[in-house]
Amino acid sequence: MKKLILLITIMLAISIPLMAGIWNPEGLNMPGGWNGWTNPPTNALALASATQVAGGKVTLITTGTPRYHTKIKVATSGGDVIGGTYSWLFTSGPSGSPWNNKWGSVTVSMNTLQTYIIEGSDNSITVTDGKWYTVNWQDNDYANTQAIFMETSGEPVTITEVTDNYLLPNNPVTVSITISAAKSTEERIFVRYTIDGWASSSFVEASGSGTSYSAVIPASGVVGTHNNQYNVFTTTVTSPTHTDADMVTINYNNNSGFNYILPIQLASFVGYFVNSNDVTFEWETISEIHNYGFWIQKRNPITNVYTTIEESFQPAKGEPATYTWTYKNAVIDNTEFYLLQQDLNGLTTRFGPIMLNPNSVGGEAVPSVFALNQNYPNPFNPSTVIKYQLAADNYTTLKVYNMIGKEVATLVNGNQTAGYHQVTFDAAQLSNGIYFYKLQSGNNVEVKKLTLVK
Repeated sequence: MKKLILLITIMLAISIPLMAGIWNPEGLNMPGGWNGWTNPPTNALALASATQVAGGKVTLITTGTPRYHTKIKVATSGGDVIGGTYSWLFTSGPSGSPWNNKWGSVTVSMNTLQTYIIEGSDNSITVTDGKWYTVNWQDNDYANTQAIFMETSGEPVTITEVTDNYLLPNNPVTVSITISAAKSTEERIFVRYTIDGWASSSFVEASGSGTSYSAVIPASGVVGTHNNQYNVFTTTVTSPTHTDADMVTINYNNNSGFNYILPIQLASFVGYFVNSNDVTFEWETISEIHNYGFWIQKRNPITNVYTTIEESFQPAKGEPATYTWTYKNAVIDNTEFYLLQQDLNGLTTRFGPIMLNPNSVGGEAVPSVFALNQNYPNPFNPSTVIKYQLAADNYTTLKVYNMIGKEVATLVNGNQTAGYHQVTFDAAQLSNGIYFYKLQSGNNVEVKKLTLVK
C-alpha cells in the first residue's frame, strides 16, 4: 500500500506543472458581452490569448512585473469591439473548459489600477467609439490580482529611438526620444532611471512636440556605473511609481532588454597639433563598463552633419585608460570634433565638442564650451585631481568651501588662457566630510561636490 501511495505521489508531481503564474499555454482571455461571450474569443483577437488562439493578441510580458498585455480598438467599423457598456471577465482555462478560472467583481475606472477577485462576479466596463484601450493584467498565479485599462484618443505610439549626451558622472544627462507619430493628448512619455540596478527608480517626464521629445536626468541620477541605467515608456498615468511602473506602461523602449547604461566615465577629451598637418586627440577614462570602443567624429557647423572618421577607431581596454589617435593631414577649418563611444549592445554616446583653431599650430585645441569636470578619485584621501576647460582667456578662480560656505582652499587665482587645465587638491590638513569646489572664469560659474574620506 505504501508503494502505491508513493507511485501516485510521483505521478502527480510529474503531471502537474509547477507554476509561478497562470499556465502559459492557456494564457489569458477576456470574453464578455462585447464578443457575445465567445470563449476562447476566436471572434475578437484583441481579447484572445496569444498562446491559445491563433492570432490572439493578449501576450505575456516577462520584463519587470509579469503581465498580460493587449490593446483594444473601439470603433463602429473596423475596430475590435464597438462602443457600449458590457459585462465581461478575465478567464484562464483549457480550450475544452475555458471558464475554469475567472477574475471579476470590478466596475472599470479608466487609468486606474484595480483589484480583480478570483472567482468574482462579472466585471462592467464602458468603452467609447474612436478610443483605444491598453490593458495590463498582473500575472499573480491563481489569486486576486491587479489590472488597468488606459484610454487614449488615438492608437498608442511606439518609441523608435533613444539617445543621450552622457559625459561625466554628477552631470545632468539629456535623453532624446523619437516616437513613431504624434501622440494623443492622453499619452505621457517618461524616462525611468535607476542608480542601484532597479532596487529603486525615479522618473522624469519628457517634453516636446511632433515626434521629438526629450527629458533631463538630474545630476543626482548620473553616477556612471553599471547599475546606472534608464529606459523610456509611455502611459496615461500622471505620477508613476517604482512599484507600479511596469503595470501602467503602454509601450516601452528598454534597448532590447539591456536598458540604457551610462557606463563610461570620461576624465578628459583634448586635441592638439603636433605639426602644421597632424592633430593628436587624447582622452582618458575613469571607468569602462560594457564598452566596445571609440571613434573621432567631426561636425560641419553649417549643415550640422556628423562624419565618423572610421580609421580613428580605438577598441575598449575595459579599464581606466588613456587613448590617443593622430589625425594625419587633417583639414582644419574650425570644424567641431567629438568623441563617439559605443556600448557592446550598440548604444552610442557622443562627448565634446572641442574646436581646433588652425592659427594655434603647435598648441592645444581650444574647447568651445566652459566646463568643470568631476574630481577623480571621489571619494578621495588625501588628494584628488580637478580638471576643467575654458573657452576663452579670462581671470579665473578655483576655490574649495566647506558645508557652511567657508573657504578652505584657493587652487587657482589669476589669468588663464583658453584650453584644458587641471590642478591637484591636497586635503591632508582637512577633516572628513563633504566639500564644494567652485570654478569662476569671467561670467561663467560652476560648482561641484567632492567627498574626503580618511
